[in-house]
Amino acid sequence: MNALTERIEIIDSFEGIYSSRNESEKKRNWNNSRFFYLYVFLALVFVGIVLWSIVIELTDFQSKFNWNKASTSVLFSISALVNAVRGIYSRMLLKHLNFLEISTPKNVDERLNIELKKIITAKNKTMGTNVFIISLAIITLIGAVINFFMDNQFIYYKFFIAPTLIFYILTILEAVKTYKSIKANIDEVENTEHQPSFNYN
Repeated sequence: MNALTERIEIIDSFEGIYSSRNESEKKRNWNNSRFFYLYVFLALVFVGIVLWSIVIELTDFQSKFNWNKASTSVLFSISALVNAVRGIYSRMLLKHLNFLEISTPKNVDERLNIELKKIITAKNKTMGTNVFIISLAIITLIGAVINFFMDNQFIYYKFFIAPTLIFYILTILEAVKTYKSIKANIDEVENTEHQPSFNYN
């Protein structure tokens, strides 16, 4: 197996928000884009609702909707945010896959393949490999589930505000970090392909 074929297989191994190797390239891109925009929309809505409920909880603003009534939105926001982030990675990798199939670059560094495989292997896990973020997600989910089944009467639920906010922040920061790593890896392959070669003989 040459480095180019290996790279294509590595990208295909990514478990994105929508995966189907049997579909045409156009349909695959369309379905990934559709689910990506859906999850981005849901993440903005539910995270927005949760943040608004926190503002109400921490201020004297009077509203029928408060933090204690936001447990369902918290549950949906975690799922939507995680999938929206995975959607970003999917779009990047599919775009690069299209480049590899059309341009067929001859110089694919094995080192770059190893780095990309390491990133994808980590991100194929639902919450990645950051133990702290995973712990925060579990704590947030437990609090939301308890509050939900107690009809929003869980008196200690306010103590779950901090883990929820920290989870959002760290998830976004981790997404930015991974985005930069994938982009740097992809750019090194694609920019090498477009660099002119000079013959000094």
